[in-house]
Amino acid sequence: MYGLCLNMMRDRAERVDLVATAATPEALCAFMDQHKVEEYSDGSTSAFSGTLRKTFAAGSPLEYYNPPFSIEVDNPGVFGDGIISIMSREDAIQRAAENWDNEVASKRID
Repeated sequence: MYGLCLNMMRDRAERVDLVATAATPEALCAFMDQHKVEEYSDGSTSAFSGTLRKTFAAGSPLEYYNPPFSIEVDNPGVFGDGIISIMSREDAIQRAAENWDNEVASKRID
């Protein structure tokens, strides 16, 4: 599984959100392409960056996000934007169980 992490225009540059997940990186690129438009400004502003220059369609789920620095998997931009690998739910549960065993159960004193 893969995730698309993008930088929100109306917040600090360091903030990235996981905005979509898909089975393939190509599906995430297609999702972005579906909403991509010629750069425009509609007068929206941000305390962090002034007038916003948007690259995704108004009303789309990506409207207030900047495009990623790179679409190469696991090669994020400076602030972590891009396409990332995401472990499966089963792997995440297994890792959490192992962490609990190591950090909690191993310290039990009774």
